Amino acid sequence: MNCRRSPRLACLAILVPLIAGACLPPPTPLAPSLAQVAELSHVSPSPPVAGELSAPVVMVHFLASWCPQCSYEIPHLVGLRRAIGMERLGIVLVAIDDSQDDASAFARRWRLPFPLVNDSLGDAKRAFAVSGLPLTVLLRRSGEPVLLPDTRTGQRTSRLEGPYAWDALGTIALLERALGVTE
Repeated sequence: MNCRRSPRLACLAILVPLIAGACLPPPTPLAPSLAQVAELSHVSPSPPVAGELSAPVVMVHFLASWCPQCSYEIPHLVGLRRAIGMERLGIVLVAIDDSQDDASAFARRWRLPFPLVNDSLGDAKRAFAVSGLPLTVLLRRSGEPVLLPDTRTGQRTSRLEGPYAWDALGTIALLERALGVTE
């Protein structure tokens, strides 16, 4: 290689990826409600929240460490994650009415494969109008609700209240249909 060309090649090696990256469309920004979830305090030792929020649909699941129904759902949510991967459905758990220590103990006890964030100030609880636990809200990255029939009422909703067996075949099929529909 000619010594006079190497600075040019070095410059090209730096500029080409920058120029190519500039041609890509920017990622879709998160809806205000999902952005609010992303800003909540991360609970160790759960995984980071960013990967889950990059999915086209995000399940925001409100719980508390002291809630027996919430604990009941955790193994079912883990089964759901095995059935539907993070590239299609993000799952973010939001602890409400919990201290950071209690939320962290919950994450350690369950060895969560998805992130747990703590809403210690109650901002997300108010924004999502959480009145009972557990509560699950399905949202597209754009903030649009993902509607599916509530198995208890038959009405289409994006808010599922109470415990669900998320890894049951019928529930997975229902979610698969909802994920396949573009609204």
